[in-house]
Amino acid sequence: MLSPGRYGLLVRKAGFESINRSGIELAVSQTARIDFNLKVGSTQETVEVKAALPLLDNATASLGQVIDTRAVSDLPLNGRNFLQLAKLSTGVSKQSTTNRNKDGGGFIANGVRAQLNNFLLDGVDNNSKVLDQQNSSPVAVQPSVDAVQEFKVETNNYSAEYGYSAGAVVNASLKGGGNQLHGDVFEFLRNNVFDARNYFASPTQPKPVLQRNQYGGTLGGPIVKNKAFLFGALNRRGRTTASLT
Repeated sequence: MLSPGRYGLLVRKAGFESINRSGIELAVSQTARIDFNLKVGSTQETVEVKAALPLLDNATASLGQVIDTRAVSDLPLNGRNFLQLAKLSTGVSKQSTTNRNKDGGGFIANGVRAQLNNFLLDGVDNNSKVLDQQNSSPVAVQPSVDAVQEFKVETNNYSAEYGYSAGAVVNASLKGGGNQLHGDVFEFLRNNVFDARNYFASPTQPKPVLQRNQYGGTLGGPIVKNKAFLFGALNRRGRTTASLT
């Protein structure tokens, strides 16, 4: 099993031309099949393919959508909960205003109740069996947006290996460390200074007070170069998310 990312393949066989294919993108929960046609020739000859087309998932009948790292990082999120981006997927809609976990990222997939969705984090069960009352969250561990590499929302014909759910399967993948030390720190600020006044409010009425600070950071790097890596993230409430590869 490979982590999501960009890969290259070199295929060699005695008596045939070698083929070197780069730019292969693998997404979370993807079963990829890559075929090669080797021509008879000298082992000194190599065919290099750089402009690779996106892989078609012809190994499964699952229907879903991958929300990649660019969307997770760039799209605005009120509360910075990555599950809010699940609503970009086909067949997914928001819950009613009376549902307790509507503010924690809960959603309805294909008309099925939000309680029947299945949440995974790096392939591990991440379902909150008892609703997190403080954060109204349907997941046990809610990683920082900066720690999420990408996630996939499968809404139909997903594999029986997931079980549990009649709604959607959300499989999130955390970022990993590398040979170079890398990380960031952040703070997202919202308050009444930057907020616009309600158009229908009286000119003499003060703006409602709003003060929200979300801060934290991420750090990744090697434990043993080229072999073992560590990545960790910390958000404002002291929650820590870590991945070991």
